[in-house]
Amino acid sequence: RHALALEEPMSRFAILDVVGFPIKRYWYVAYPSGKQLSVVAQAFLEFLGKARESLPPLA
Repeated sequence: RHALALEEPMSRFAILDVVGFPIKRYWYVAYPSGKQLSVVAQAFLEFLGKARESLPPLA
């Protein structure tokens, strides 16, 4: 819906209710253990950790 909101005119698109959607997936973050992360990378990992806490559990 977010991506489609940028399209004009909206009447060209239809949102379908499909059984089994959305597909829920687990995401993983990997980075070299011996490397010091940049400030930006550290901030992103913190953001992901906080975002994860606010998500409902996968069924």
